[in-house]
Amino acid sequence: MKIRKKDLFELGYDNYGSIKRAYSAHPKTDPENGDIYNIGFVPPNLQLMKHTQEMKPIASTTIKLRCMQGIHDFALAGDYIVIFEYPFDYGLMDMFKPASHMFRTYDPEGTTLIHVLRKDDFKPVKTVEVEPFFAFHFANGYSTKDLSLIHI
Repeated sequence: MKIRKKDLFELGYDNYGSIKRAYSAHPKTDPENGDIYNIGFVPPNLQLMKHTQEMKPIASTTIKLRCMQGIHDFALAGDYIVIFEYPFDYGLMDMFKPASHMFRTYDPEGTTLIHVLRKDDFKPVKTVEVEPFFAFHFANGYSTKDLSLIHI
């Protein structure tokens, strides 16, 4: 949304000239160089994007998901991007039905996948399988250079 500074009047939406797909409301800014990272859901996959401060595209990659999901947020942790894939199916069309919710199916016997990628080139570092859990937002991230610790 473009907003006029003097009175906060809404001027309309802006795709920044380069955003052609879904774009999360929770971009992350790299404190080292100002690059902007974000995710977008491109059914049935997730797109990870990197832009300059002026929103010029630098890189993007597609992450294949187990099923259609609504991954809402991710974490920037030092040199790494951390994406959590949960054991539920996102019922996009079901959301519009009465008495519905956005998670069509949840597999309590399933696992959460934690995808760790390098932020500089999006190369996968590791995927870790853990007990099922869900988080909607991540406030902060930290990692050691040798990846012995990633704290979210």
